[in-house]
Amino acid sequence: MNKKMVVAATGLDGLVGSRVRELLEDKIQFIPLPKEIIDITKKDSVKQALQSIDFDIFLHLAAYTNVDLAEKEKSLAWSVNVAGTKNVFEVVSSSYLLSFDRRTHQNSGFK
Repeated sequence: MNKKMVVAATGLDGLVGSRVRELLEDKIQFIPLPKEIIDITKKDSVKQALQSIDFDIFLHLAAYTNVDLAEKEKSLAWSVNVAGTKNVFEVVSSSYLLSFDRRTHQNSGFK
């Protein structure tokens, strides 16, 4: 029996993430990273969360999606959707080689 690919992901409880999980859960082992575990608005939180797990692929699906509320909470929406995504990208790209095929460790503190 083949070992399942391990995918760490933000946003697995959201609209897109829950559907991705539903469609692939029989083929992929998901490691959910909810906002209680990883605060994407803080780069150190992203780094700490990713250092503590071992995964094959990382998916960033978290987003602030309530359009009406985002109009009132523009700063929070920006922090999550823009700054948070930038933080995730910077941590992942500085610690892993990015590939469409697989993630390969660079010299870093990550497992």
